[in-house]
Amino acid sequence: MLRVAVSKVRPSVVCPNPRKHFDGEAMNELVASVKSVGILQPPLVRKSTSKDQEQEYELVAGERRWRAAKAAKLAEIPILVAELTDSEVVEMQHIENLQREGLSPIEEAESFAKLIGSGKYTAESLAAKLGIDRTTIFNRLKLTRLQKPVREALEKKLIEPMIATLLARIPDPQLQEKCLKEALKGDWRSESQPFSFRDLRRHIEEHYQRDLKEAKWNLNRVMEKPGDSCEACPRRSGNMLEQFPEFKGSANLCTDLKCFARKLEWASNEKLEAAKRNGQKTMTAAEFEKKRWHLQDLGLKDHSRNGSPTLKSLIGPEQAKKAIIAVDEEGEVHELMAREDLAAALKAAGVKPAGASSGSGDAQQALARKEALIESQAREQAILTIRDKARNASGPAFWELLARMACRAAHWDSVRPALKARKLKREEDADYDDRFEPLLEAAEGEAGRRELVVEILAREAWGNNLEKACEWAGVKLGDLVKQIKAGKKTPKVERKGAKAQSRKGKKPEGKKGKCKR
Repeated sequence: MLRVAVSKVRPSVVCPNPRKHFDGEAMNELVASVKSVGILQPPLVRKSTSKDQEQEYELVAGERRWRAAKAAKLAEIPILVAELTDSEVVEMQHIENLQREGLSPIEEAESFAKLIGSGKYTAESLAAKLGIDRTTIFNRLKLTRLQKPVREALEKKLIEPMIATLLARIPDPQLQEKCLKEALKGDWRSESQPFSFRDLRRHIEEHYQRDLKEAKWNLNRVMEKPGDSCEACPRRSGNMLEQFPEFKGSANLCTDLKCFARKLEWASNEKLEAAKRNGQKTMTAAEFEKKRWHLQDLGLKDHSRNGSPTLKSLIGPEQAKKAIIAVDEEGEVHELMAREDLAAALKAAGVKPAGASSGSGDAQQALARKEALIESQAREQAILTIRDKARNASGPAFWELLARMACRAAHWDSVRPALKARKLKREEDADYDDRFEPLLEAAEGEAGRRELVVEILAREAWGNNLEKACEWAGVKLGDLVKQIKAGKKTPKVERKGAKAQSRKGKKPEGKKGKCKR
C-alpha cells in the first residue's frame, strides 16, 4: 500500500469506469465519513499507461472513494497498486460494479454486454460467477437495444425496466420512440394512464409486429443485399430467441415494420411489372382504392351457380387476359374488369346468367338488370350532387337534415339514451323512422340540431374516435371512470340554449300512432 497525492490518481482513459451515475445523497454521506476517519479501504490502481503521465496512477476500482477524498480536500490518499492489462482492468471494473448496489439497469446491461462480448464469459458462466439467474442477464441485455430517449425515460424512472424490455423489441429508432410516447400516454383501455406490461405487450403485438405468413414474397429470397432474406434476418423473432426467449411460440414475426413495408412494395411492383410484360393493364394500390367499387374482381365466386365457380373460371383464360391487374396495400393481387366488360366476356364465353332460361325470361332478367344499373347510377349522381351542395351549406334546415340522417343511421341503443337524457317519450308502436321524431322536434334552431348531430355521433363513437372527441371537448374519460368507481357524483353539465321542449314550448306527449312530421 502506498500513500500518494490525490492529484496523482485519476480515472482511467483507456478503460473508463462503466458506472456513470453516483447518488448525490450517498456521496455526501461518504464525504462526511472521509472527513471524519479518512479512507479505510484503499482504491485499487495501476500505473498509468500514458508516457507523459508515468508518475500517475489509473483507477481500477474505488472511484467513489477517490471522488470523496477530492471533495473532502485530502492531500494524500492510500492506494493499492496492481499490474494489470487493459482486458483485466475491464473485467475487474465490470465485475466489481455488478456486485455493488445502486447500479442502474442500463449500467448493468452495458456491463453484462461488455463481459460477454469479451469472449471470456457466456450468460450461463457469468450468472454462475455473480450468483444470479441467467434470466436476469438476458433481461438486462435487452436494454442495450434501447435508443437514447427510451434510455433517458428509464434513467428518470418514467418507465419500469420490464416496460423498457418490451420497447427493446422494436429495432427502428423512430418507431421505438413513437411507441414510448404511446406507452406513457396510454389509451381508453388503460383509462388514459401509462400502459401496464400486459397493455404494452398487446399494443406492440397489434401495431409493431407483422406475421410473416402475410408476406407476399419468398422468405428465403434475398432482395436488396446479401443476408437480406427474411429467414436469415436478425429482426425476425425466430432469430432473436437468445435475447427474447418469449418469442419461442411465435418465431415467424417481423419486428421491423419499415423493412416489411419496403419489401411489400418491392414484391407488389414486381408483380405489376410482370403483368405489363404480358401486355396487361395495371393499376397501383392508390388507384385500386379509388376505383375498386366500380370494378368486378374475377376472384370472387358466383354462389348462385353449382359449385360456386369464380368469375375467372367462367369467362376462361383467353377472356381473363383482358383483366386489369392491381395490387392492394397488403400485396394481394386482383384481376379486375369493368362490369360492362365482364358481361361481354361472359357472353363471349357462352355463359348465361345464373338461373336464366330461353325466351322471355332472359329478356325480363336483362330488363331488371338494366333498371337496377340505371337506379344505381342515378343514386350515385344524387349523392355526388348532395355532397357538392353540402360544401357551403349551413342553417337550421341543413342541420335538421344531418340530424335526421344521423339518427336514422345510428343504432337504436344510441338514440334511446338521447331521448332519455331529454326526458322525452317515444311512440312504442311507431315506425322506426318516427321513433326519433321527438328528438328532432326538441332540437330547436341550428344550434340545437348541431348539438343533436354531435351527440348521436359521439354515442356511436368508440375507441380512438371517442378518445379524440373527449380530447376536443376537454374531457378526461379516465378521470370520470375513477370518480364513478369512487362513488363520487360527476359534475352536472349545464345545457346551453333551449331546454328539451317542442317547437310549441311543451314537451311532446306520448300519443298512440305516428308522430306528425
